[in-house]
Amino acid sequence: MAIGLEAMACHVPRHFIDLDNLADARGVERVKYSSGLGQRLMAVATPPEDAVYLAGQAASKALAQFDIRSG
Repeated sequence: MAIGLEAMACHVPRHFIDLDNLADARGVERVKYSSGLGQRLMAVATPPEDAVYLAGQAASKALAQFDIRSG
């Protein structure tokens, strides 16, 4: 019996916010996000996209992509 990691996949929310807009709304310098974090966009989950949904979608992708069968 083989034990180990068979596959890995991820699923991220479909909606994003521009971090320049977030910086402006919070009254901080834009470089805090662009240089400090190295990001320009941030994913934002909608109400139906909770942690369980995102994990289920990732698991479904991994099972399908790597043709994993139970047993």
